[in-house]
Amino acid sequence: AGDLVLTTDDSVITGDALRFYAGMAHVTGHPVRIESGKDWVEARSATVNTMTKVATLHGVRQIFFMMKGGLEAMVGVNGLDKKPADPNAETPVTLTCRGPVYVDQNLGSFFARDCVVVRSGDSRIDTDRLELTFDPVTSKLAGARAAGRVFLRTPDTAASGDRLVYDVATATVSL
Repeated sequence: AGDLVLTTDDSVITGDALRFYAGMAHVTGHPVRIESGKDWVEARSATVNTMTKVATLHGVRQIFFMMKGGLEAMVGVNGLDKKPADPNAETPVTLTCRGPVYVDQNLGSFFARDCVVVRSGDSRIDTDRLELTFDPVTSKLAGARAAGRVFLRTPDTAASGDRLVYDVATATVSL
């Protein structure tokens, strides 16, 4: 990223240029990088509505975040020893997509579209659209929905469908 560095209470944003207009902050770069704790995102540009805290990321290269149990906990497998994954272990997850990503911190929503690929360990979900819901205060994942062409791959499982729903409270996946 470039020479621009913005620091907030919980994030660091680096890029090449910053423009403010009509309550919007628009950062561009090669790439723009946003870091918050262990999580980060790299994109071509990011626009944040400073009033609503809704962010739109364009040209997403990669999103990296820690998720309790990762995808393996969602589907109940661990490819190495075939035992259920520890649902409380912090596991790295990466996400890529071709389309924009929308994040609304107030509502606890995250939406990505166009060739979305989510990877964690030996597991992977490929889909047209992905929506994550999370607790706006704690940022804990509450649920996930994938729609369009959905492919789920783990070391022991390959499945496909038009929709995948993951309910964190019941630890169930429907495909």
